[in-house]
Amino acid sequence: MKRMRKIILIMIITLIIFQMNGCSAEKEEIKQPKKPPYVKIEGIKSKEQKIDYIYNIKRYEVTFEEYDKYCEETGAEKPKDEGWGRGKRPVINVSWYDAIKYCNWKSEKEGLPKAYDEEGNLLDNYGKETTDPLKAKGYRLPTEAEWEYAARGGKESKGYEYSGSNDIDEVAWYWNNTKETQEVGTKKPNELGIYDMSGNVWEWCTDWYEKDEKVIKGGSWNDEKEILSIDYKNEYEPDIKRSFLGFRVVKVNYYKPKIEEIGDKEINEGKKLEFEVKGTDEDGDELKYEAKGMLEGAKFKGNKFEWRPTYEQSGNYKVIFKVTDGITDVYKKVNIIVKNKNRKPKIKEIGDKEINEGDKIEIEIKGTDEDGDELKYEAKGMPEGAKFKGNKFEWRPTYEQSGKYEVTFKVTDGVIDVYKKVNIIVKNKNTKPKIKEIGDKEINEGDKIEIEIKGTDEDGDELKYEAKGMPEGAKFKGNKFEWKPTYEQSGKYEVTFKVTDGVTDVYKKVNIMVKDKMTYIKKGTFKMGSNNGYSDEKPSHKVELTYKFLIGNYEVTFEEYDKYCEETGVKKPNDEGWGRGKRPVINVIWYDAIKYCNWKSKKEGLPVAYDSNGNLLDENGNKTTDLSKVAGYRLPTEAEWEYAARGGMQSKGNKYAGSNTVGDVAWHSNNSLGKTHEAGTKKSNELGIYDMSGNVWEWCNDWYDENYYTNSPQTNPYNSVESGYKVIRGGSWHTKSKDTKVSSRNKIIKNYKYNDVGFRIVKTGIVISLISPRNYEIVNEDKIKLKWNVVNDDRRKFMYDVYFGTEKENLLKVSEDQKENSYNLGERKEKGIYYWKVKIKSNKGETFETQIYHFYVGGGILKWKYETGNNVYSSPTIGRDGTIYVGSEDGNVYAIKQNGTLKWKYEIKGWFSFKKGVNSSPAIGADGTVYVGSEDGNVYAIKQDGILKWKYKTGGRVNSSPAIGRDGTIYVGSEDGNVYAIKQDGTLKWKYEIKGWFSFKKGVNSSPAIGADGTVYVGSEDGNVYAIKQDGTLKWSYETKGRVNSSPAIGRDRTIYVGSEDGNVYAIKQDGTLKWSYETKGRVNSSPAIGRDRTIYVGSEDGNVYAIKQDGTLKWSYETKGRVNSSPAIGRDRTIYVGSEDGNVYAIKQDGTLKWSYETKGRVNSSSAIGRDGTIYVGSEDGNVYAIKQDGTLKWLYETKGSINSSLTIGEDGMIYVGSADNKVYAITSESKGVAESAWPIFRQNLKHTGRKK
Repeated sequence: MKRMRKIILIMIITLIIFQMNGCSAEKEEIKQPKKPPYVKIEGIKSKEQKIDYIYNIKRYEVTFEEYDKYCEETGAEKPKDEGWGRGKRPVINVSWYDAIKYCNWKSEKEGLPKAYDEEGNLLDNYGKETTDPLKAKGYRLPTEAEWEYAARGGKESKGYEYSGSNDIDEVAWYWNNTKETQEVGTKKPNELGIYDMSGNVWEWCTDWYEKDEKVIKGGSWNDEKEILSIDYKNEYEPDIKRSFLGFRVVKVNYYKPKIEEIGDKEINEGKKLEFEVKGTDEDGDELKYEAKGMLEGAKFKGNKFEWRPTYEQSGNYKVIFKVTDGITDVYKKVNIIVKNKNRKPKIKEIGDKEINEGDKIEIEIKGTDEDGDELKYEAKGMPEGAKFKGNKFEWRPTYEQSGKYEVTFKVTDGVIDVYKKVNIIVKNKNTKPKIKEIGDKEINEGDKIEIEIKGTDEDGDELKYEAKGMPEGAKFKGNKFEWKPTYEQSGKYEVTFKVTDGVTDVYKKVNIMVKDKMTYIKKGTFKMGSNNGYSDEKPSHKVELTYKFLIGNYEVTFEEYDKYCEETGVKKPNDEGWGRGKRPVINVIWYDAIKYCNWKSKKEGLPVAYDSNGNLLDENGNKTTDLSKVAGYRLPTEAEWEYAARGGMQSKGNKYAGSNTVGDVAWHSNNSLGKTHEAGTKKSNELGIYDMSGNVWEWCNDWYDENYYTNSPQTNPYNSVESGYKVIRGGSWHTKSKDTKVSSRNKIIKNYKYNDVGFRIVKTGIVISLISPRNYEIVNEDKIKLKWNVVNDDRRKFMYDVYFGTEKENLLKVSEDQKENSYNLGERKEKGIYYWKVKIKSNKGETFETQIYHFYVGGGILKWKYETGNNVYSSPTIGRDGTIYVGSEDGNVYAIKQNGTLKWKYEIKGWFSFKKGVNSSPAIGADGTVYVGSEDGNVYAIKQDGILKWKYKTGGRVNSSPAIGRDGTIYVGSEDGNVYAIKQDGTLKWKYEIKGWFSFKKGVNSSPAIGADGTVYVGSEDGNVYAIKQDGTLKWSYETKGRVNSSPAIGRDRTIYVGSEDGNVYAIKQDGTLKWSYETKGRVNSSPAIGRDRTIYVGSEDGNVYAIKQDGTLKWSYETKGRVNSSPAIGRDRTIYVGSEDGNVYAIKQDGTLKWSYETKGRVNSSSAIGRDGTIYVGSEDGNVYAIKQDGTLKWLYETKGSINSSLTIGEDGMIYVGSADNKVYAITSESKGVAESAWPIFRQNLKHTGRKK
């Protein structure tokens, strides 16, 4: 026994040691009880506590594992995980709208009503909009109150600062212990067992913070610990996605309704029965009542049932009552016995029957009646051929009658009817027929298609054929289908063919694609014009078209154009009462025609042929006058038009299009009866093209020049020189017959519409496009693949030779006769510029060659530079289409394309040259309008095409950069001492006058900042900061002791931060009272930057960079050796980057110690910009652009020939844009794809320069 005790003691000690020293992997194998996914929370009724109900909140934040399942089931796009991993990490990069869609999906999965409509409004059980979260019974986001009550621990709360502890590291992942999200539930839970309510990710709530922003709670990995306290809240616009935004879900405790016991009822015939159905619901939901199995003559209204059975209605009845709260239905069955001494008859059991086709079946129905009443018999649902006489049923099913039949036999004593259903199964061993595979078909309009349907039957049964979904004009006889689609029947058709042996039907669906009927016009030479015509037709001259093209066989009809109008919302043109349908469309201007072309191109997945100004575009969207490079649908050139009208290479030299007799081919003034006619009703020309003489004039691409033929090029002529008139060809119903000749020309203004002018479309036959890397693209992938595409309309087969190299004029052939549309270059290329092209060889012996593209590998490479006429101090702005807008001291605003060529320039025409400079940085409106101020005192609004929309005259120079409000109002300051609010149409909305001591002290050079409520904040040289309401009245002003040229920054709590030349940094509350001020030892012209922890960073001319806490006390200062007028930028790791006039760029850690400094050769007044990959970009007065790595080492530099004082702009494609005092604007490659996702990555926080903290 003692020996046994020793053994047990040793085992216990061993187990304790094992547990103390066991490895983590072994610990993980110990199975822990699985925690339920939701925590039930009971509220408390009190004046302080808003939660007085029960609800369930998810124990963990929603994970990637859960959200990815939703995406896979619904087809929603999976959010990015930033490379940190998915699985049990909380889902990130989801907007508020993404979160509520997940909630709705989860509700539907569990049979609950959706909690939200598409606009995000809460819905009750019945799908009606509600503001009461208790009435939304589906899964939803928590209210702010629900979230905070759960985070505090509910009834179990111990009053912690963070959710579950006063020690932040016990319960939260935040900036000090991680730089990314972590798996949920890896920290300690709170008092209720809920995890991660402090840290990891911010969590979306249902509540609005303000009208445009939603509440988020809890803080994230990306925040300081102060942000993670339970009572802290933040806000974001609901469509924003960030790497620190996620969510968890809640569901209110739900109780299904109940029905009070009713009990069975018994009455006599003729007596009235009444009773009430009483439902209860603990949730207080509205209840609705229904009754099923209602008896003849019975009524059910509200929740009250009443019935008086007639004499014939004695018997047992069952009524089912339903009570629903909109989610759950509950039922109560009530048996109602209507007494009568008459006893119902009975039918002896029959049972189901089974026979074969052709066999005879006989059934005798035997009824009994205890009262001895005479019985009568009936049968219902009799199959064809069956007989029922007396009480006997007989039937011999034919060969075709296999299947299941249900016959109901009735026995009645004259008072009560009783029934017996008998299932009769007729068996057949018949084998179903088969249809031989057909396959989908593709034809052109006007071509004939024939399909033979071949069926087989193993039983040798006779087969019959049918067709369903037949298109108009198609025929089906026997087993043969034939159809010749008309020209208007292009599209996809689905025809279903049926084969039957009389027992079993089998089907085969065939898709028939009818392509638009366009005629291929082969390249060739012809005589254009006529020596016998009008002067503009002379001289007749030789023209060669060196490319193939397709042209529509018919003019575009109303039927086709109306379809475009219906899909796009464009107003349908007037048909003059002549009818629409197949008549050619009329009353369309030239721009209407090209918009139709672009719509048709997009419908077929082709590149559009025109930009918004009507310029032709090649397959890559660049302007071109080379018609062979245009891939989309377009209008013909007049050379293409006349070549096709004459019959191309099949021309017979006719005077009119297809005949020398005008009446054969043309509707003109002598035969048209004064109106258009359906397209294609006259004879076609040699190529099968209709109406190229008469019916309607047809728009062409060319500009009209009466003398164009005297000096037009012989090869591929196209007049792209603007003249004010566009060419129209072909004559019309309204013209004399002689004007319908193939050589006849005419002109009209492109914006005019006429009832005898329409159009037809063309498309270049083969277009080759290089698609990746794009021309001028910056490539940073380790492996590069060249890709190209061929638009081919006649099914040629191609082989490709690929050329590649670093010298444009000496490319090497790297692949020959390959079939694939791509080529792998292999391992990453060295930094530099690379060129490539593709040569195409068709199976018909033709060769084609693409233009040469080039792309960049690595950063610091000049893409282009554009020279203006003077210094460039304006910061470039990027439009939505990639256009770069910038001002110059030469008095011009420049719009430069992404390839570095000029799109347009707008000249500011001041009185004197020195008054014309543009130093204001452009702002871009939602419609693409460019707004900019000038030293001539005007604010200019310039359209996307470079044409002046309007200008507004102020009384002084405008160096302030405009800000644009949410309603499109333009706000700007002027040196005349006014702040202007200008409407989008250029009229004054209001102006606010700055009333300084002296006129020269009133100027406004500070750029306005716009608050969330629309208030405009701006500094002035009179020393005041002004808050101006949306209606132009003063909200408040705050006086400093020096000029305010610093642009205000707005914190999340709406505090306004601004510097003054009195040496102070000011924090001003929303009501205009001072929150605090902090005194430096020099003027403050630097614009503040705001960190995630709300620390304010700003430079001063005393040479220091200051970090000031929220309460106005100094967190730290760092001394440089020169004035600091540049504005700080803040990296993702909270490092502060700022330039100084001592020539250095400084990287300062969060604690105020130096991380590193990098020395340039000139003063640094340009504000730093931080790329998405963490690279710091900055310009210096030494003329260089510097790219500095996060460790302070130089990545690259690019040398300009003048000082750089303007701030840099980083494009989403990684291009750096900057202006220089050498008069040039530069585009330089980088590895960064846009700005960093940090608190303040660029001057005034974002590329729109709002100065507003998000």
